[in-house]
Amino acid sequence: CEVALDLQGVHCTACVWLVDELFRRQAGGARVLVNPALGTVDLVVGSAFDLPAFVHEVEQFGYRLGPRAKIGDAAAVGSSALLLRMGITVALAMNSMIFALSLYLGLERGPTWDLMHGAGYVLATAAVAVGGSVFIGSAWRALSRNVLHMDVPIALGIVLAFAGSTWSFFYGDRRASYFDTVTIFIALMLVGRWLQERVLD
Repeated sequence: CEVALDLQGVHCTACVWLVDELFRRQAGGARVLVNPALGTVDLVVGSAFDLPAFVHEVEQFGYRLGPRAKIGDAAAVGSSALLLRMGITVALAMNSMIFALSLYLGLERGPTWDLMHGAGYVLATAAVAVGGSVFIGSAWRALSRNVLHMDVPIALGIVLAFAGSTWSFFYGDRRASYFDTVTIFIALMLVGRWLQERVLD
């Protein structure tokens, strides 16, 4: 039989591949067609296909499946949440650049230097919590299901860069901590994610 569903949360071709892969792992599936531009997925399945299990598996990665309907408010809510995270992270990145500017212009030591580095650490921590969690959460869900997609290397880069800078800040040479770079990277990734969703809409 044919099953037509709405699919929310599709960001890129990696998302399409992921849904295809999860469908392939289910017994009784014949064909799947994901349309990221419309946010729909069409299935052709046999009687052995476990539809609730497939829906549960897909939703473990943060996507949402439901009966076919007109574009509703749920997608707008998700987009608004991403827009809010992006706005906060961009503001953090701009302030982080302002604090880092004094360090790049020659400030090397003293209480002002300590204050600027400390402010950079606080801003980067907030950026990882607000914006980086989008990619880290998605990557964690993917790895827990033995699946790799685009958010995994992004999350890995965020975690390693932040961890390395944090270690340098507390235990090593503070000049090797690049919290402004981490914050800007997260902001740019969120801007890219938001623009991609606008294109897919």
